[in-house]
Amino acid sequence: MESLELTFFNAFQANIAAKAITNFRSANVQGLLIYLAMQAKRPFPRETLAALFWPDEPEDVARQNLRQSLYQLRKVLGEQAQVPFLLVNRQSVQFNPDSDYRLDVDRFIVAIAAEDWQTAVSIYTGELLPGFTCDSLEFEEWLLHQREQLHRQALDALYRLGEQRLAVQDFAAAQAAARRQLAFEPWREEAHRQLMLALAQNGERSAALAQFDSCRQILAAELGTEPSGETTAVYEKILAGETIAPQPQEPIPTPHNLPAHVTPYFGRETDVALLTERVSGSDHRFITLVGEGGLGKSRLAQEIGWRVKEQFADGVWFVPLAGVASRAEAAGLENDIATAIAAAMGHSLRGQTPPKEQLLALLRDRRALLLLDNFEHLLDGADVVLELLQEAQQLRVICTSREPLGFMAEWVYRLAYLPLPPLPEVVDVELAEAFFSQTAVSPITPPPLADFPSVRLFLDRAERANGRFALTADNQTQVAQLCRLTAGIPLALELAAAGLRQWSLAELIAAMQNALDALATRFRDVPTRHRTVRAVFESSWHLLTAAEQQLFASLSVFRSGFTLAAATAVAGATEALLEGLCGKSLLHLVGERYQLHDLLRQFAAEKLDGAVRSVHFLKMNQSLASKHSSYYLNFVAEQEQPLAGATPQIPARAIAADLDNVRLAWQTAVGESAAERLLACANGLADFYQIRGLYQEAEEMLETAVSALQPLPPSDSKTLTLATLMTHQAGMRVRLSQYDAAIALIQETLGLVAGENDTLLQWAKGKIFTHYGEALWRQGELARAEVALKEAYQIAKTIASPLLLGIADFHLGIINDYMDKPERGLEHLERALAVWRNLDNQKQQGFTLVSIGAVSFRLGQLEKARLTLNEALELNQANGDLQGQNIVLNNLSVIATEDGDYQGAKKHLLQALDIANLTRDQYAKALVFVNLGWNAKHQGLASEAKRYWEDALRMRRRIGDKKGEEKVLQYLGDLQEEAKTEIATATISV
Repeated sequence: MESLELTFFNAFQANIAAKAITNFRSANVQGLLIYLAMQAKRPFPRETLAALFWPDEPEDVARQNLRQSLYQLRKVLGEQAQVPFLLVNRQSVQFNPDSDYRLDVDRFIVAIAAEDWQTAVSIYTGELLPGFTCDSLEFEEWLLHQREQLHRQALDALYRLGEQRLAVQDFAAAQAAARRQLAFEPWREEAHRQLMLALAQNGERSAALAQFDSCRQILAAELGTEPSGETTAVYEKILAGETIAPQPQEPIPTPHNLPAHVTPYFGRETDVALLTERVSGSDHRFITLVGEGGLGKSRLAQEIGWRVKEQFADGVWFVPLAGVASRAEAAGLENDIATAIAAAMGHSLRGQTPPKEQLLALLRDRRALLLLDNFEHLLDGADVVLELLQEAQQLRVICTSREPLGFMAEWVYRLAYLPLPPLPEVVDVELAEAFFSQTAVSPITPPPLADFPSVRLFLDRAERANGRFALTADNQTQVAQLCRLTAGIPLALELAAAGLRQWSLAELIAAMQNALDALATRFRDVPTRHRTVRAVFESSWHLLTAAEQQLFASLSVFRSGFTLAAATAVAGATEALLEGLCGKSLLHLVGERYQLHDLLRQFAAEKLDGAVRSVHFLKMNQSLASKHSSYYLNFVAEQEQPLAGATPQIPARAIAADLDNVRLAWQTAVGESAAERLLACANGLADFYQIRGLYQEAEEMLETAVSALQPLPPSDSKTLTLATLMTHQAGMRVRLSQYDAAIALIQETLGLVAGENDTLLQWAKGKIFTHYGEALWRQGELARAEVALKEAYQIAKTIASPLLLGIADFHLGIINDYMDKPERGLEHLERALAVWRNLDNQKQQGFTLVSIGAVSFRLGQLEKARLTLNEALELNQANGDLQGQNIVLNNLSVIATEDGDYQGAKKHLLQALDIANLTRDQYAKALVFVNLGWNAKHQGLASEAKRYWEDALRMRRRIGDKKGEEKVLQYLGDLQEEAKTEIATATISV
């Protein structure tokens, strides 16, 4: 029986009996082998594979393609009668794990599991299948995440190997391990530090100091940061000539975003133990903690996360969902949930692929735990949770909700109330006994009072609220009474304890009993337990001054926290009032942001509604919702200039921190048809979404606003607002490569502003013509694009708008270059650059420098091209502009290819490909494959060039890039003609 050797690191290689297999019919056949071999223990349904590799084909065609590909694959692998490589039946396909094969990825994973770092790093000769592509974007996304995961493991193995070598004073090997890490990631600070230590301990002090300088320069250039205190401390010790002992090997920490708690956890030991066991196994991957608000579901989920985080190599992620608004369309809601999950994990979902699909690809091969908090208002989008679990086999999910999500796969765990002490035989609690007829423990021979979890929690919080408080023989009866009045609800216990800052135990009990009595009258249909927590809220409410009550009710308008400035502007807060609410445990200050528990927010909203109806707060002459909307949309409007300035990443971060409030503010303005408010922030909000790559969300928000405003009676403000919003919406559609939809909207907008002479409407008209021109030239319609952009240019001159002039010049430069008029193109581009430099617009400078570099190269001005492109790369890296970095890397690769530096060119292109995959930018990805083909052709690798160009052709056809399609067809035609010439020449020679 012949053995199969598969190598996927650095390049694809397949050998049977030491003979290379080269006759794969297509990249899809290779991809099918890769996909099956890397998951050999898993059978795949045929329909799954057909849909994965031929997503754009009808089901019957896709299944036929799969049959043909399996036939081809079995043919090239050879028929193995006894133990075949493929197990194929009518229902499923699986790579046979018992066949005679060796896969380098498997050997790498085994070495990692055995902590055999030396073997692991020797197997890892390079990234997983760099540059490999086929017809399936979903497969490529799966491959990208496999590549990232294995790359992280390889870097970890190299670091651990370096630490091992340092410990045994094998300094040369330690240096080699550190240098290899830096070859992969020059900005990896722990590798710089490891190399400094290896050099210093080997007596190479000067080299160690020089390495620190190199580290500092690279971190400044790549990340805009300085070395950490730990690295600087090592440098200072080396500089001072101190002896540096070998460092103990530190474990690599599990990534997570779990909040650090400052109070101990009480009362759920049994729950924690059981749930920890369940989530650690494979039979309970989907757990929902169910219970009413205030029972501590969120804290319990976080506690489990802390206990099990070392079991999840790819992290434990707490995802607060209270700020995600419910909506009617399930698909939109699922995408909103996906965006929230990705944000909690530190990922921004960008580009043209729907957020849910991006999240599925992100999590598919990760061993992670998601803690989805407060899911009860998002049940219409719950299908996304099940899809995640079905796609990501190593994923675990814990949801917290007031009701189950409603799936058979879901394991529902209902949270009980904390056990209560027995009811003391005193008259004061007769009313409570009427509400709570069941006791948590028998009154016969009860355990000590302090052993009850409810009492332990109350005592801890009470001692924090009042440092003099303690459980004594004199007050234990009152403590038991109070705990029973809270019904064992953790939130109620904490709020009651906070009341001891102002009241005695007796006063607190009396207030709670009075509140219960009132609630019994007012809310007969409210369950007893719910009355209890409301009673605690009521007693806390009555602890507040009138000013505190007004403020607390008003704060219900915020989502996902708020700052002092926002609370002051919207709700008239003062720092002293906010501190008072924090002191009573109604608010929590986390960093510089105040947080309000969702249950308390609902209670506060009820108080606000009642206050408005009774006109109790006379100063409420404007609705808080409108104030909230005005504040946050004005905040976004204020960021418009900074977003177009020298440091756009700073205002972008500021908006992102309050994005839930901004979304709510936009919804409020849309609901109120507040055209002027929407208009004021439209430019800034569009720029933010462009920078963050959140094109789909922006398009949906703009569509909602446009639909709401269109039925309104005609007015100048309505026309201007609609024109501006529709212009930005068209721009988002261009970013999404939805060219037909964009052009339809552009033509509708042009009809709206026809004949209007207002300067602002003229500006919108000029901007819509720039989008029109871009949508046209991206489809190869250069003459029509030039007409549209010249119209934009003329409008810009008429209204003296340098911004519009710059945009029009930029696109005219690209068009003229595409029309083989590079000199004229360069003139336009250099005029645009002068505008951006005068405006200090770093983002646009980066884009324009890229194009100047490309045109200069085509004009033979190689030195100018290099200098310009390197300047562009520095700007785009400083701005965090991934789209700009992608284009620069492509252009640098072309120069390197022309210089004969083929490996350097390919390195640039693989970096560009990673960025294109990250941003889901199909236009950029197609460009990478064009240049990979160009690189291969220059090396004489005609078949490889043909494969890259065929892939690029499919991508350009998919997005409607007609000009790009023509260019690739020309390349393929030239390649075919060259092949014919070579054959003819060979025949003549013979």
